[in-house]
Amino acid sequence: MSEKSKKQMIGKISYVSGTFLVQADAAFLNGAQGSPGEDQNVVRPKFMWKNGNRVPYVSSQAWKHWLRDTLIRETGWPASKLRAVGWNDKGNTSKIAGMLDPLTYPEDDLFGYMFAHSSKSELPKDATEEQKKIVESLPKEQLVRAAPFMASLLSAIQMKGTLTNDEAFVHLEGEDSPLPYTTQFYNADLSAIFGINVSRLGVFDNYRNHELNSALIDNALKSNILEIVEPKTPKKNNAIFKRTKIEEYRKKIIVGVLDSLSKLQGGAKLAQFGTDVAPKAMVFAGLTINAPILNNLFTPGKEKPRLNIDLLKELISDYKEKIETPIYIGIRKDYLENDEEVRKLKEHDDISIIVDSPLGIVSKFSDLL
Repeated sequence: MSEKSKKQMIGKISYVSGTFLVQADAAFLNGAQGSPGEDQNVVRPKFMWKNGNRVPYVSSQAWKHWLRDTLIRETGWPASKLRAVGWNDKGNTSKIAGMLDPLTYPEDDLFGYMFAHSSKSELPKDATEEQKKIVESLPKEQLVRAAPFMASLLSAIQMKGTLTNDEAFVHLEGEDSPLPYTTQFYNADLSAIFGINVSRLGVFDNYRNHELNSALIDNALKSNILEIVEPKTPKKNNAIFKRTKIEEYRKKIIVGVLDSLSKLQGGAKLAQFGTDVAPKAMVFAGLTINAPILNNLFTPGKEKPRLNIDLLKELISDYKEKIETPIYIGIRKDYLENDEEVRKLKEHDDISIIVDSPLGIVSKFSDLL
């Protein structure tokens, strides 16, 4: 494929829709707050009701945190670390924020941010020089950038067996009686959907909204990092801006996210349970509409999860005019109950279907872009 064709391809994609499945055997991935009256020595995972069944889940905030950490490790991008940016008179943190700079930190562009500027000093009485520098560097305006990356809960498609209690003890030096505690864990396959709004990556609306710190704009324009989209002669930087070389930039972000997702690492109590959360099954495609269409594709089978091939074909038929790329299916060998049937998929309604490992489909998608 020529370089021109690649640019045309990424220019046509406005959204990447996807879903994945994590094999959580003997797992505790996200803890729940104990209710009053419950045994406080019992550590419980988060649960929800789904189809009349009580199943474990991981909050989207939690697994997005895993993804952000994995993304920084895998790409080497600079990290937009959360830091204290406001304090009360007693010196306690009252406000936190990342770096609020999507031009330097792709993480800020992808996951968004919200910052409320205050005209009042948010420094403690005995502020350090470092605290003064942080407050001085903050935007002097309100900023809100909705995240181009969308994520659902990571929730179980089934419970394999019952909730299990792991009984343990903390042995205190000099004490005869150890302190008992209990951790509940489960066996399940957890599914989530995700989406990347490609059309918003590298685009910052300071015309209708206020997404980009005004202090960054003039230098970015002079350095040819940004260009003005509209209006062509803005007043006080009230315009829509986009990055130059935006197709190249968007490819870097999309591939970085998908590659990191395929290698996902994280979860609570790793020292105790050590669950591998890298997806064992993953499906995604590039679309011309901003819709997370690839959902509910994984169902429980007799012993293993299944990919609902009939539903996948129905989605392809319904959205074939909006699907710009092949459908990419990444699966680990023999993880799915219908593994052999899935691997035979090649095409449906003139839409190609590419089956490989989770990392393999990311590589093939990258080559297409």
